[in-house]
Amino acid sequence: MKKRILAFVAAAGLTPVLATGWSHYHYETETGEGNWTCSLTFGDREFATTNWVKAESRRLMLDKITTKPGEFTTKLFTVNTRNLKLADGTEVRVSGTERKHERWDDKLTLDVFSQKGPGPAETRSGEDALASFDFKRVTLPTPPVTVFIAGDSTVCCYNTEPYGTWGQMLPAFFDETVAIANHAQSGRSLISFKGDKRQDKVFDQVKPGDWLMIQFGHNDQKEKVEFEERMRRYNERLSTLIDTFRSKGGKVVLVSPMERRRFNAEHKPYHTLAEYDKAMAAMAKTKNCPYINLNKTSFKLYETLGEQGSKALFGMRKELDNTHHSVYGGYELARAVVEGIKAEVPELAAHLRPGIAPWAPTLPDPDPCIPRSGEFAKEKPDEK
Repeated sequence: MKKRILAFVAAAGLTPVLATGWSHYHYETETGEGNWTCSLTFGDREFATTNWVKAESRRLMLDKITTKPGEFTTKLFTVNTRNLKLADGTEVRVSGTERKHERWDDKLTLDVFSQKGPGPAETRSGEDALASFDFKRVTLPTPPVTVFIAGDSTVCCYNTEPYGTWGQMLPAFFDETVAIANHAQSGRSLISFKGDKRQDKVFDQVKPGDWLMIQFGHNDQKEKVEFEERMRRYNERLSTLIDTFRSKGGKVVLVSPMERRRFNAEHKPYHTLAEYDKAMAAMAKTKNCPYINLNKTSFKLYETLGEQGSKALFGMRKELDNTHHSVYGGYELARAVVEGIKAEVPELAAHLRPGIAPWAPTLPDPDPCIPRSGEFAKEKPDEK
């Protein structure tokens, strides 16, 4: 894969350059916090093209945009950027490594992947697939809605391959009227998400009409207290998070934690997080808020693919990681969440990109083969 580091002037077009095969453009600029609507034009006078766009730590923004020979298409999308600062003068607590991540650096960062085809890369010639690139803060008729995500390692954004989550893939399914602000982080439970002041950061940023998608359970399950007390604390913390976000004019969607990949001696999957599925469902009923049963859907997906086939949905280092998903797995769970939004959250579903094909766990997609980016993980994600 050929990589070009390009410097642009805001609102200036990009002159096509000669290239063959894949091209990877990296772009970053100081913006400060906010939601930034970007415009990209794809196409080639002679060749068909295939294109993907990522932002801010491998967050998928545009998914497989294709053009025919001589065809050009312009796509809009909105990226959320942020920094560590809080309104009270303190900062979100992050590790030294996380402090370096693009998602906290006060910059807008984009990676554009373009390929011409069909045919082997070595037979291609002519101008690159990326026809023009205009970066500017487009003024939409209505300011974009922000959809915040609160969660753990199964929904956060990863810098490293081969990992991916539904939270990382979800932006590509929304049009430019929505910005996804994924504040999830590895190892977090409801209590540590609050303790790190990640919760406070969300509260600082929320505007009336924004949304919060909440998915916790994997790490809450490990709190070393009796089961009844553990679930009491979980429900109390979840209730407080919902009430506080709503008090600021926001709306909440609860997402039950997806299942781990676990198969028994009879090669059948079994549940490990059923109590959090039940707790989420009960809380959604109590609080009268939408509920997406990702636990049930993910379980059915693993069952459909079987003990061997389901391995492709999970990350692999020295051994298979049966908790944290691959890019393919994250993409499929994002598809499941999108179906949940269509069914349970019509107000938010109105912002989905048109033409998204129906999806079911019994009819999963093949691997979307999203171009890889970022370094490869040296170890499994933190799930402490």
